[in-house]
Amino acid sequence: LRMSALQELAIDLEAEQASEIENEAARSDTRIGALGAWFSGLSVGRKISMFYGVNLALALFAGLVFIGFFVEVGNRADQINTTHDLAIDAERLVTDISQAQRHAESLVTSGAAVRATQSLSELSRAETKLNGLREATQGSDGQAIDRVALIEAAAQDFRSQIDAFDPDATRARREAQAAEVIATGSATLEASRDLAQMMGEEADRMSDSGANLLSTLLLVWIALAGLLTVMTLIAQRYFDRSVGGSIRQLAE
Repeated sequence: LRMSALQELAIDLEAEQASEIENEAARSDTRIGALGAWFSGLSVGRKISMFYGVNLALALFAGLVFIGFFVEVGNRADQINTTHDLAIDAERLVTDISQAQRHAESLVTSGAAVRATQSLSELSRAETKLNGLREATQGSDGQAIDRVALIEAAAQDFRSQIDAFDPDATRARREAQAAEVIATGSATLEASRDLAQMMGEEADRMSDSGANLLSTLLLVWIALAGLLTVMTLIAQRYFDRSVGGSIRQLAE
């Protein structure tokens, strides 16, 4: 008896679900039928006005989409130019620090004071570029900001060690100072190379996003143009049949 009751309950649930599905389909058919009846009840002039109104709305929408994409493309172009300029500055920073390290190595090898002056001059150029990079990366990628701060700290240590190098010191002291100068210069150069690579990857990413945006704009315009064409062809076919048939009936 218990199994029989459960079976009856399951049958009732299935019947209710089937009834709901049928009712939903009937309501959908009713809505479509009511829409068709409403459209058929319109006069020819109202139907023409409706088709032209829909086409006008689509055309206005296409214009708004174009304006929005045009503004976005302009903003994206500015961002791409900025990221490429930063990438170029980062590459020049690597060159300046590399030159500073080369002069520093010559300083600790030969002890020539002119090498210290040249190394410090290259470091000053690098620090100028670092100031620009720091200002440009404010509020952007936190990793880039940390990398710039690391290079600034390393460059300051590098400058201090070059200033403190004494070619007339004892051999042990001079060798210790030389090892510090070379190690700090290598660390500063490596950090600047990492920053340049990071900036280059960001510039490539922005270029790819700009190309994707243009592709999306093209696809949207093709879709809107296709939709407008289809709507126009449908309207033309309908009015050829409807208005043409009415004219033939009047002529007969």
